[in-house]
Amino acid sequence: GINAEYGILKINKKKLSNMSVSASFSLGELKSKLDLIEKEKNSIQTQEFLEMFKVLVKFFDVLGISPLKFVKDDLNSKICIIEEVLNDNKSQCKTLSSMIAFEQSNNIHLEKKSGTWNLVRLRRALEFITTFLDEVRNLDVSVANAASSAYNKSLANIHPWAIRRLVSIAVYALPNKNTFFMKFEVQDEIEAQNHISEIILQIQPLLRSIYELYDDFALSDLK
Repeated sequence: GINAEYGILKINKKKLSNMSVSASFSLGELKSKLDLIEKEKNSIQTQEFLEMFKVLVKFFDVLGISPLKFVKDDLNSKICIIEEVLNDNKSQCKTLSSMIAFEQSNNIHLEKKSGTWNLVRLRRALEFITTFLDEVRNLDVSVANAASSAYNKSLANIHPWAIRRLVSIAVYALPNKNTFFMKFEVQDEIEAQNHISEIILQIQPLLRSIYELYDDFALSDLK
């Protein structure tokens, strides 16, 4: 099944319940979390990055594509794993850069429970959401077409045919933009568009820095 194929871990429910974020997805909350993150590749604080991602994963609830519901559970498991790595090695893993360096020096960076391995999975989701937001703000692109295009450029590359097929059908049940943006806890579409533009400007350098980190540590094969 999907869970077995993607190695989705049984998540500690107590840990997930302790994630201090609201139940709904807010563009404003995501923007405020991104504001706190230093984007320079060697300065990205691990805890701040994880706190941002705890907000970001809720986007999959808002998106409402049922075949992708498992992605949120998978991402939450990755967040928990990296958080455990950080808690066990606070001084060595304070930044994403130092975490990768620490794990590589101990030859554990390719283990499924390593922060280095699981960060790649979070980056893939970040790419999907960024691409979707970038496309959906285009006046001539529907929510369905934006979701389909973003999925095909990112997550589809690692999903089997059956999942890709289900997603290709499910996206066409997505609502129009006005209805969709109201899920983002905004007053109107204009506010949503403004938040999206600011969020994209924040995420793009963050993504570039993560790519550069993997290049710096000769781990580009993990991409």
